[in-house]
Amino acid sequence: SHSSIIPLSPKVEAAKTYKIDFITALSNTFNYEKNYYLFDSEDRVLEINLAYSVTDNLELSIKNQLRWRGGGFSDQPIEEWHKFFNLPKGKRSQVDHDSFSINGINDNGEKFEIRDRGFIVGDTELGLKYLLSKGDNISPAISFISSLRLPTGEDVFSQERIDTQVGILRDIRTSFLS
Repeated sequence: SHSSIIPLSPKVEAAKTYKIDFITALSNTFNYEKNYYLFDSEDRVLEINLAYSVTDNLELSIKNQLRWRGGGFSDQPIEEWHKFFNLPKGKRSQVDHDSFSINGINDNGEKFEIRDRGFIVGDTELGLKYLLSKGDNISPAISFISSLRLPTGEDVFSQERIDTQVGILRDIRTSFLS
């Protein structure tokens, strides 16, 4: 799977400072198109990020994920959410709760099926954050970020090649509210 957007701050810690972050996520995906594909999966993720501030403006990081993929427990609460807000159920009622299935037809018409479930170690990502502006009570802090994701993961959803990201982080000052 490709990198996901995860909330980050433009802040860079003081020079020669280490920081470790733990980020958790739970997602449940259900997509179904008869005779083409079925994707029914729950993912639980623990992301571990170790960062080192080389200077007051430059941070280098390395991160990885521990992932669990399977059927999970969140099907029933999702269906109750849809029912409570009178939202369409899609085709969820056509499959059992706590099921795990990823299958379909690829671009050249061949059928595929993925049955791998359980814990895996994800790809390793190397990162860089450069603080362009520290900001103040009125103006925002702004940082440039870049990452290089290496295909070190151990499951079929790992990248087969290097994946890169670049972006800008900006915070929002709320001093005008006080």
